[in-house]
This record gives sequence, C-alpha cells and structure tokens, in this order.
Amino acid sequence: MKNFLLKTSIYLGALIVFLLSYALFCDYLFKDNNYYLGNSKRYWQLSQKDKEFDYLVLGSSRAYGSLDISLLDSIIDKKGINLGLNGSGFTENFITLKLFLKNGNKVDSVFLQVDPYSLMSDSSFSNSFHSYAYLPYWDVDKEIENVLHENIPLLKDWPFYPALLSYFIYNNYYSPYNIYKGLKNKGEFCSKGFDCYNGNKIFDTLPKDQNIIGDEIFIVPDSKDIFYYNKILDLAKENNIEVISYMAPTLDTFSNFETVNILKNISYISSNSKIWDPNLFSDATHVNRFGRDLFTIEFGQFLLAEFNFKEKISLLQKKK
Repeated sequence: MKNFLLKTSIYLGALIVFLLSYALFCDYLFKDNNYYLGNSKRYWQLSQKDKEFDYLVLGSSRAYGSLDISLLDSIIDKKGINLGLNGSGFTENFITLKLFLKNGNKVDSVFLQVDPYSLMSDSSFSNSFHSYAYLPYWDVDKEIENVLHENIPLLKDWPFYPALLSYFIYNNYYSPYNIYKGLKNKGEFCSKGFDCYNGNKIFDTLPKDQNIIGDEIFIVPDSKDIFYYNKILDLAKENNIEVISYMAPTLDTFSNFETVNILKNISYISSNSKIWDPNLFSDATHVNRFGRDLFTIEFGQFLLAEFNFKEKISLLQKKK
C-alpha cells in the first residue's frame, strides 16, 4: 500500500510539474515572442510595440471593414492603425486598447465604432470575447486577469483565477502541434487578408449587385457591454486620448434607437442616403469595398469640419 501511494504521489507530482512547465512555456512563447496562433490579425495587433499613431480605429468587424486607413490618412493628413476585430464586443475592445498601450504604443485619438450590436454582444456575435488569445497576458495587468477569470466558463466560479490551468481548457489552441506551428510560422501575419502596415482589411473579391434587405431589431443593451464601453472611455481619459465615436452603415433598422443614451451620443452617423444602397454592402451589416470608400470620405470630411483634424498637432508632429 505504501509503495502504491508513493508511486501515485510521484506520478502525480511529475504530472503537475509537466503541466506547470508547459503552461509557463506557453506564457513565454506567445507573450514574449509573438508567435503565430489562431486569428493572425489579433496576434499582429498584440505584436505592435513602441509605435506612435495619430489615431486608431477600435471595434468589431464593422470597425475593421468600414474605414480605409490609407484613404483616411490622406484626407486628414494623419497616421492611423485599424484595431478592429471580427466578432469582438466592448470587452475585447477594452483589452485590445489596454494591451496596445501596455506595449508602449502611443496614440492621440480613438475612433470607436459604437452600434446596437456591440451593446448586445452575446446575442449579436457567436463569441464576443476570444479569451484564448489573451491567456499569456494574464499577469500584465490585474484588470486583464479579472476579465479572463469572468469570461472563461469553466473558471469563472473559482474563487481565484488559476491562470496556468486555462491553457489546458483551450488545449485545441495551445496543443504541441500549434506550438510547432508557432515556431514554424513566427511573424507570418501578412498573408491573412489585411495590410500589415496599418491593419487595413483587404477585400479579395469585387462587389456584386445584390438585393440585400436588413431586419428590424429591438435593442436590449447588456449591462456588461455598457460597463466595458465605459471602461474604454475611462482608459482613454487616463491616457489623455480623445474618443470620437461613430456608427458604420447598416441596412438594419432599430425601433428604439433614440431611447438608448449611448447610441444617441454617437459623434457621427452618416445621413447620406447614397450610403444605404444595398450594392454598397456585402451583407446587411457590412459595407463592401465601394461602401467603405464612400463612408471613409464622409467620415474624413466630418473630422475636418467638426474637429479641425488637419490642424491638430499630433504626437508625430511634436517629435519633429
């Protein structure tokens, strides 16, 4: 019996040492060395360090695809980056901005894409916070640890966040095969449908004539989304960053839009009837390449008229 208990203890101890070593190696590999894993744009964004921008675009896929950064740069004479991510709600937007700043990056303004979908992220997106992508950053900031703790279903009821255990919950991302792939594909971000210079979405196909019809939606804001929307504003204020909100075009209609204070306070919503042409959309909630060009020009003109953007002295200009 003693031999059995001794062997069991040795095997159990060896297993614990292996699991801890494996998790610590994942921490080192994916946080400190920016190896490729999963959605390449998420990891490209996390790899941006010690850079300076006049503005960044933040939000879901509707932020990612609604503004052409190169075109907008030329209109307002500034340098920007697109940090929009497919399927990301305000929780992930908050973590994106926090890690971007933690990585030593600086920015003057945030163009935050705000819409009813982002205020109802759990029902609008299949996965509004991609926890697996941020596991290695649990010890960078206590707020990041708290967000991971509350968003990983198997761990959220634990009295503390068992950080190293989370790698085994998401073992389909952090398997030995994916580690091998990370070693093999280090830095290969630029072949995944976006511009590695500024995060612009690359449209692979030409728009087609379509008869797209939107839905009528009743807005029921989620308290979690409101909380992290305000966290984004607070984080920006702490870092002296100006926030300008906008809503990308959509063919959907919203019966109670005017009753939601956050939506009523959006800085820019297009009033140009041309932007509602279904041929400028790839689906009811996303503009295509032509729609993006038109909306970018409109938004750029708004920034010049309402915020005198071309005359702003930016971080980059201050260094000259």
